Amino acid sequence: MALLRVLCASEEPLRITDVAQRLFVRPPHVTRQAARLEEDGLIRRMPDPRDHRAQLLEPTERGRTMVERLSEGVRNTFGEVLGGVPDEEIRSAAKVIGLPVADSATRLLSDHASGHDERQPPA
Repeated sequence: MALLRVLCASEEPLRITDVAQRLFVRPPHVTRQAARLEEDGLIRRMPDPRDHRAQLLEPTERGRTMVERLSEGVRNTFGEVLGGVPDEEIRSAAKVIGLPVADSATRLLSDHASGHDERQPPA
């Protein structure tokens, strides 16, 4: 679902490599997931007019509707669960929860830029 969310958040179709970077995964993973989402009618693939070797991905209307419904469900659930919690406490908790995520993303980007990517087997 993360792949579909990334596509829905973009104003234009994205290349598989761009989606992979945004999700911190390798392009083959995106290719496999895209095939499944395309079979389910949630995205469509098309050739990139600037590079015919590459493919662009974009959500279908069905895919956008699914993401909207899921997002609405999450918002409603959080609203019910956190309804009595003051906004400042929610902001503080979100900040604390976001720290390890931001740190992990920074480390992944740093490893990738230095050529040391632990997700790839040594050559």
